[in-house]
Amino acid sequence: MLDIGLEGWTADDIREHLTEEKACVAMAIFPKELYTGTYTSDLFASDATTYFDDTEQFLALQKQAVEQLAEDYKAKGFAHVTILEDEHFRSWKYREAEEGETAGVVIAFRYGNVEIHEGVVSRELDQKTDEATAGNPFAKKKAIAQYPRPLCEYIAMHKSVAVQKALFDDARTAKVVAVVQMLGDGWTDGVSLKTHGCLSYFREDKTPPLAYRGMEELARTFLTALGRKTQKGVSAWEELARQSRYEDDLYTAVKALPEDRLDDLHLFLTVLCFGQGSTSRLDSRADSLFNRVAQDLGVDMRNWWTPDEAFLKRRNKGQLEQLMADSGTKKRFGALLQGKKANLVKQLAKYFKSLQTKKKLTDEEQAVREWLPEVMLFPAIDPDAVQLDAEDECEELEDDDLSSDEEELVEAA
Repeated sequence: MLDIGLEGWTADDIREHLTEEKACVAMAIFPKELYTGTYTSDLFASDATTYFDDTEQFLALQKQAVEQLAEDYKAKGFAHVTILEDEHFRSWKYREAEEGETAGVVIAFRYGNVEIHEGVVSRELDQKTDEATAGNPFAKKKAIAQYPRPLCEYIAMHKSVAVQKALFDDARTAKVVAVVQMLGDGWTDGVSLKTHGCLSYFREDKTPPLAYRGMEELARTFLTALGRKTQKGVSAWEELARQSRYEDDLYTAVKALPEDRLDDLHLFLTVLCFGQGSTSRLDSRADSLFNRVAQDLGVDMRNWWTPDEAFLKRRNKGQLEQLMADSGTKKRFGALLQGKKANLVKQLAKYFKSLQTKKKLTDEEQAVREWLPEVMLFPAIDPDAVQLDAEDECEELEDDDLSSDEEELVEAA
């Protein structure tokens, strides 16, 4: 990664690169002291963000722990203990054990992840048992369920559509359910909240932008309204999006919110998911949903952003010189182009920032304050696309000239 440089890499990009194909400490079911290798971790070094560098050793220790876990279940009296290595647990192959029936355990071990499913019976085993005892008049007959699966499905469908209609007729309860589903992270088999990447992008910034701080403060007020607290090292919006941990009383907490607070929370959760679709390139499409919404809202990035070091340092000296000419800062800082880029970036960023709080501006300073690079417009003006269009136009002109020359030669002949 160092060979290609770090320019343009976010904290999440770097973390993902360094921890790619590594298991986090939270996955381990063996005593941590058995591991003798090194770790990779982020600033907060939680189990979920600390990774085993020696993947081979981790997998070996995890496998030993799985095998010991299977032996422990057998000792507890579970009739069938199955280890599924490198394959998914397919729930349709099993059913829940009935009361008084000898139950089994399935341990799914895949890519280091361990899932345990207790109290299940293999449907394949059911079938083999039925076949083996088909002609035995003394074999214990399996009780016939009063409500078999097709009938259970029939009942569930009728009840679900009835509740849907009732929800539509009760707007408040519908909003409560919508919020619970979004906060529940999919545990309700409904809507799953997927926050836009802009939030995690600024999560670890020492000086996050004004808009991010506003969203963080809103999330903190909603946590308070739900009777929750922000965990140490976790941003408020992130804590709010992890409410599935409180699934037992989440519905009760949301239902108790005042009408205006419920409306605000519903709106906030919707907003968390919205942002520019593809963040790896400029959105220069005037008809994109993102740009159309921003235009309708009258969003002006001058109110939310000022050229900072993070932006300026990603420009080379030639680009910085053009930026200074466009913004009207070249006269003041042009001499710094002869020195180190880092110093130029620092001085420029400091100057741009100072104009945000200065009470009285000269005409020159006001022009700098109002300057905005074209990429910060809605839609963004992509200089690369403009250049390509210009090149295409030149090629068309050349083709036209060539055609004219060819026509003249034909006429002369």
